[in-house]
Amino acid sequence: MKNFRIGFFPAHPAQFWMMKSLADCAPDNAEVVWFIRDKDVTLALARELNLNFVLVSKAGSGIIGNACELFTNIFKFLYYSKRYNIDFWLSKYGSVNISSWLLRIDNFSFNDDDEDIVPLIAATSYPFANKVLCTNWTRTKNFKNKIVKYRSFHELFYLHPSRFKKNRTRAYKVLEIDSHKPYALIRLSSMSAHHDIGESGVSSSLLSKVITKLSNGLEIVISSETNLSGKLEDLQLNCEKKEQHNILANAAILVTDSQTMAAEAAVLGVPNIRISSFAKRIGYLEALEEMKLTKGFKPDNESGILNHINYLLNLTDSEVTAKLDYLLKNTLDPVPFFWNEICSYLNKG
Repeated sequence: MKNFRIGFFPAHPAQFWMMKSLADCAPDNAEVVWFIRDKDVTLALARELNLNFVLVSKAGSGIIGNACELFTNIFKFLYYSKRYNIDFWLSKYGSVNISSWLLRIDNFSFNDDDEDIVPLIAATSYPFANKVLCTNWTRTKNFKNKIVKYRSFHELFYLHPSRFKKNRTRAYKVLEIDSHKPYALIRLSSMSAHHDIGESGVSSSLLSKVITKLSNGLEIVISSETNLSGKLEDLQLNCEKKEQHNILANAAILVTDSQTMAAEAAVLGVPNIRISSFAKRIGYLEALEEMKLTKGFKPDNESGILNHINYLLNLTDSEVTAKLDYLLKNTLDPVPFFWNEICSYLNKG
């Protein structure tokens, strides 16, 4: 197969980690060209890891802001595709797929979110992609001829045990806390994505009750996408973004309203609880719930949340290990799967 240049455009930090793992395992004939969107910590990660990249845009705010950004970026990617001689694109961001379709450049989209949860992404990406790679648990209603399902989770791209090893000593050094005391990680999302409009997560009053419960025997570390104030400011995680997965992997428990971080904790075998109005609505997280690796609660179910935190704190290591072993035995490594799909498609052409 001839050499080819593949454009990677992650629209979200989790997609960045996913594509970073793909780039690290790229076949010899594939040259990866990075394009970055300034969304949450994506730009900071790209800089921390010393990637060569093109900065495309800063993420818009709300539906109108995101729509304007997406429309403007179509023209940018028409230019970038020619300027950098891109042969193939990998992205779920509609501007990439639309511009590729207009230029007749092959491109794949992907998703683990259900079509009914992110209809705008599906509508702007799927029709213009040659294939859409989705997990077995992702609900898809349309574009059946383009959908390719695989039995894995996006978080296993970068947290699969063949690529990720936790380092306890490093985690405690970064956190600067007593290495003999376990810690609880609380992750708070900004809930600023277009599909988060009208949704809710951990409230201030619930957060206070959660901290009170966890403080009995655990250090508290809070990772928040919004600024914390008062006493909570002292608990704020302050470290390089690339350290966060290792800090998560060494936590005794995760309490979060982030769907992505709950899934990350699940595939790492970290006991976790997800507090979000998205609970019971997202296919891949429901699959992880069936494996008893996460559990979601609506924000107004305070008694259920606090009782489940008690349950998680009393889990034994062997119980957690057994659940994680089941997951790994019943899923595939998604990195070689993706490269096989991409290379096989290009070979046919």
